[in-house]
Amino acid sequence: MTARVMKAGDIHFNVVVEGPPGAPWVVLSNSLATNLSLWESLAAALRGRYRVFRYDQRGHGLSTASPPPYSLPLLVEDVVHLMDQAGIERANFVGISMGGATGWGLAHHHHERLISLTVCDSALAASSAAEWEKRLAIVRSEGLGALVEPTLARWFTSQSIAQETDAVRQVRKMIRTTSQEGFIGCVMALQTYSYSEGVEALRLPVLLVAGSQDGLRPKTMAEDARRIIGARLAVIPNAGHLSNIENPAEFNRVVGSFLDAQQL
Repeated sequence: MTARVMKAGDIHFNVVVEGPPGAPWVVLSNSLATNLSLWESLAAALRGRYRVFRYDQRGHGLSTASPPPYSLPLLVEDVVHLMDQAGIERANFVGISMGGATGWGLAHHHHERLISLTVCDSALAASSAAEWEKRLAIVRSEGLGALVEPTLARWFTSQSIAQETDAVRQVRKMIRTTSQEGFIGCVMALQTYSYSEGVEALRLPVLLVAGSQDGLRPKTMAEDARRIIGARLAVIPNAGHLSNIENPAEFNRVVGSFLDAQQL
């Protein structure tokens, strides 16, 4: 495993690269209020046969938090700059929540850089702008700590919350250590994006993944999958919004099988 710092514009990004040189690339993109450690289980499952590139999104983990606002196209360009610096011509991209939205943007603006796209617990376009405004108001007045427990309750199943699982504890720590500026900037990006128009023209292997208990996400992502030729939806049982960390065994099996099929 190699941890390094890469620069895109005036932002320093925390990056981890693992796996055998020359193997197919997999780029992993984290959700809002988390960091690259969210992917530890999947990275461990893949790094024997893939070159795995993880990074902290702008304003998250150890990456620089530039002053808000941010936009989804900005987050997409961050990925492109990082891929260029790492010498990644094309990659399998896996993103969850905000990382999934970043993946949709990458497919929309830079589809030639993708071997495949896996979007997890995410949407083609922004929604609930008013709800985001409520959360921004809380963060600005009380700090990010005020959102920690309500966020965990939304993201995880009630069973995981009641059992105080390792996943819940890990994500609680990630939220608490996220930069307030980075959180606000990325929320502003998530309020306004749309990659829905023209998605039917996408010619790329696409896997959509949703936690079975992530609200309406299984239904809405099934609708998204029907719009793309060859795309399919996998529903991860016993998982909420962060399906990769709440049920990692099933998530890793589904995503690993999809990625392996693209290399045949």
